[in-house]
Amino acid sequence: MCIVGRIRIAAIVFALLLVFATSFLGCKQGEQENPARNRGNSISNLQNGGFVAQDQDWIYYMSINPKGIYKTKNTSNNKQKICDEVGHQLNVVADWLYYINVEDNSHIYKVKTDGSDYEAVTEY
Repeated sequence: MCIVGRIRIAAIVFALLLVFATSFLGCKQGEQENPARNRGNSISNLQNGGFVAQDQDWIYYMSINPKGIYKTKNTSNNKQKICDEVGHQLNVVADWLYYINVEDNSHIYKVKTDGSDYEAVTEY
């Protein structure tokens, strides 16, 4: 299968995974829903590669030099490294970051926003 076909399959799987994940995220009783926390990323940003995503308190971004996924508070310049991977289509869903890992045949990966529980979501 050519690389374009793999990327299309990865994008479809990623979209389905995102729809599935956001469909089952709900609020605990008495807790108000925060739309900024659960939206993942905007369509416009994803169409431009999805190298940046944001939730209520953090901005998450891909960096080539220095390599990795980082996060920074909306109100400061202090950055924290989450992992050493590089990719695109970064999404934040609850406490997880989802992205396409270009260093691993465009498989979809997820990592907790604190850098723990790093794993591949798709294998094909």
